[in-house]
Amino acid sequence: MIAQYIGNRSNFIELLIDRVNDRATQKILSLADTSPKADYYKHSKAQLNVERYQGINLPFKLKRRLANFRCSGHNLMVEKGRHQNIDRQF
Repeated sequence: MIAQYIGNRSNFIELLIDRVNDRATQKILSLADTSPKADYYKHSKAQLNVERYQGINLPFKLKRRLANFRCSGHNLMVEKGRHQNIDRQF
């Protein structure tokens, strides 16, 4: 059996986890760059982390509305127009 020497096992696992996380982050950011639906999201979010409002004691309905807004799950014209092929005006 041929095996590669990985050195310190815990260091290897830590580096592997970091690499997998980096690749996932790159994939998510590249998808956001090419998606018209992610316009607001990519301009308002610099890091992939949990939003502060998720840790605040807010009513569930308010948290849900905030999350829907951030994910373009709302009925504002910017979202409706995207589905109706209306040009955006900046």
